[in-house]
Amino acid sequence: MKRGPYSFLAAAVWRRKYSVLVAIGYAVAALGVVHGLWVFLVGLGILGGGAFGFTFQYQEGEE
Repeated sequence: MKRGPYSFLAAAVWRRKYSVLVAIGYAVAALGVVHGLWVFLVGLGILGGGAFGFTFQYQEGEE
């Protein structure tokens, strides 16, 4: 069966992994607003990692 350019299926584990990473980063950053700057910065780092993963999860290498 031939598939078009928009009919690929991503592994659900990738989507869940980055969703959880973004949620944890957001929660830690929100706690950092209350408890201190260093906790907020750690949360931003985790959140940035999740956003980076969402952005490049479908990146294909050069062949």
